[in-house]
Amino acid sequence: MRNVPMILCAGIAGTVFATPMETLEAVNKILGPSQFEAESHMRAHRSDGSVGDYVIKIIKKGSSRAHIYFLGPPSEKGREMLRTGDDLWMYLPSVKKSVRLSARQEFMGGDFNNSDMMRLDLVRDYEAVGAPDEEGMEV
Repeated sequence: MRNVPMILCAGIAGTVFATPMETLEAVNKILGPSQFEAESHMRAHRSDGSVGDYVIKIIKKGSSRAHIYFLGPPSEKGREMLRTGDDLWMYLPSVKKSVRLSARQEFMGGDFNNSDMMRLDLVRDYEAVGAPDEEGMEV
């Protein structure tokens, strides 16, 4: 579990939360519904200056299962990622094999890792803590 300083604790839709964890729980309800399906365009800016554009379909079920289908570009089409619990897998259609992935491995050569991409439950994965404002008060 990672500690995350919650700087944006002012509230959501006019609500003020008593603790950073309450804020994280509210954000989690918005960003991480228990089930969803979405198609998304993602642009990954790599440290070498190159850019990768991806079209992906994401399906999430519960707090421990997610499936990502790569729809584009053509070089990645057919590739799939699966998360079940803490296990991450990638199917590589060119060799017709699935390989287990490290959660800390870079996602498609970008600036974030596989576990960031397959994050399912912020409350389970992070512990929110307060951070002092300019006057030293915890917010």
